[in-house]
Amino acid sequence: MLFLPFFVHSDCVNFRRVDESDVYYCPFCREIRIKCSCGNNNNYSDRLIQCSRCKFWVHKKCEGLDYGFIPKDFICKSCKPERQFLIPFQLLDPFDLNFIGDIISHVSDKALLIQSILKGNFKNFIVSDLSSNELYFLTMISIYFLQFTSNIFSRDKEFWAILVDSFSKIFQLHETVIFTTIDKLANNLLYKNDYVQLNRSVGSLEITTKARNILDSMTIEVNERLMMPKVILIDEERRVTTYTMLNNGEFVCELSGVLMTKDEVDSDEGIPRYCITVTNQNLVIDVRNSLFSQAQLIKRSFHYNCIVKIEVVKKDIRVCIYAINPSGPLAESAISPAIFEKNEIILPLDGDIPFYIDLIKWKDE
Repeated sequence: MLFLPFFVHSDCVNFRRVDESDVYYCPFCREIRIKCSCGNNNNYSDRLIQCSRCKFWVHKKCEGLDYGFIPKDFICKSCKPERQFLIPFQLLDPFDLNFIGDIISHVSDKALLIQSILKGNFKNFIVSDLSSNELYFLTMISIYFLQFTSNIFSRDKEFWAILVDSFSKIFQLHETVIFTTIDKLANNLLYKNDYVQLNRSVGSLEITTKARNILDSMTIEVNERLMMPKVILIDEERRVTTYTMLNNGEFVCELSGVLMTKDEVDSDEGIPRYCITVTNQNLVIDVRNSLFSQAQLIKRSFHYNCIVKIEVVKKDIRVCIYAINPSGPLAESAISPAIFEKNEIILPLDGDIPFYIDLIKWKDE
């Protein structure tokens, strides 16, 4: 492989150097050959992935893959039109959740529990599992997460209620423990575990060309000024918390860094934690060089109390975090305040399953 000291347009090769230490080799030096179903084999500006069978490169979006990790041993649809992508199984370690060991079931009335569950695939799984003498929480919930991934990520409130209630009764656990465990499984699946500490911090916002094009098409709220940011604390457990209580819609803080599209993020091994998604947009902000670089420590969850918004302040684009009433499949109805003092700031998950998987019919019609 020959490496040549040529310059390339970053937009043309879909690369954004956030830090001076970032090393980049262009697709020509890396001998990347595109053979995509779209036929546009000279398009290097969209994210590319390599087929493990034919070894050609294809556009990620042309393969039906969204923001996030690439399936293991990826095969393009030209090589295998009927392929199906699978969710990898993961078994949690008790240490990951500060458990002394796995939790064994303590079901006092199996018949009553079974009777409370709607007929269907989920109930069939529960009935089969309850026939065992001993059930282990982390093993069982890991299996159910794999089996019902599509239902969990669909945020179906009825399914979530049945899932959480069943595990709560089987293992005599509070629902928050089950929420935390499901979040851990989702985070392990979606994210690349790579907290990054940099020495150089900047307070400005850089916007890529692709991100600017999206911003130009958006209707953005205009404010004369930003409110004063709230005091943010990092506790001993590395949780990002607020010093004071916050009400729904209250400004938390501003984020600086590089605003880019999801397609410009290298998420092939998982979403980097330093890339925070603008809620309900195809935009992310890379906070590695932010004055608030610890923003990458903010918890991401199915249940959250903050969102990220784009605003215009005195003609300048700003990326801001705002408190909202708790949201999620089983979030409590509107409460006041949205976040209590010294409580954790939580954002939505930055992505979903990056490919289509069938929604399991968990109950009978």
